[in-house]
Amino acid sequence: GQLFESFKLALESSGLFSQLIVRVISTHVLWCFGVHGDIAYMLVFGIDNGLQQIAPNLTLSQFTDLFVLLGGSGATHSLLIAIFIASKDRNMLNVAKLSLPFVLFNINEILIYGLPIIFNLRLILPFIIVPVVNTLVGYLLVSAGLITFSGNEFPWIMPILLNGFVAGGSMSIPLLQLLPIAVVVAIYLPFCGQYSL
Repeated sequence: GQLFESFKLALESSGLFSQLIVRVISTHVLWCFGVHGDIAYMLVFGIDNGLQQIAPNLTLSQFTDLFVLLGGSGATHSLLIAIFIASKDRNMLNVAKLSLPFVLFNINEILIYGLPIIFNLRLILPFIIVPVVNTLVGYLLVSAGLITFSGNEFPWIMPILLNGFVAGGSMSIPLLQLLPIAVVVAIYLPFCGQYSL
């Protein structure tokens, strides 16, 4: 009780980047136990800072959609690519094929519950590490000031690259989105090779 309240107060008074890191780690740990991370985080912490600006014409929510949750929680768009490159397991490949049209629209429950990622000691580690890496890479890209944002709204289900084009009005953001995608594929690859359920 008291310890949690102290932590919550400290989190609320911390910087936006610190809040984002805590949220990314917390939500992904919750997903690993089969709990919808974002909903549970909101219920427990009650902190919704998604509309706060982290750069001109870029909200925190848009940042996570553009750079952190590529293909849904765990950046599973890259997990799919890694599965198709490295996995020889027929069940894993079948789940990946079934989930492909949904992951393109950032809906990844088929992967989370079908592979499964929940309670799967082999996939939990990259599933938690990947969004943290994406947060750091995305933050470095945005804070470097190399890209500008148009302020155009886009829904969270808009496919990646297309959402980058809408958010920036040019190909600069989609090209930069390829960097975290490639980094995350490289992280997931060792966890997908010679995989056996």
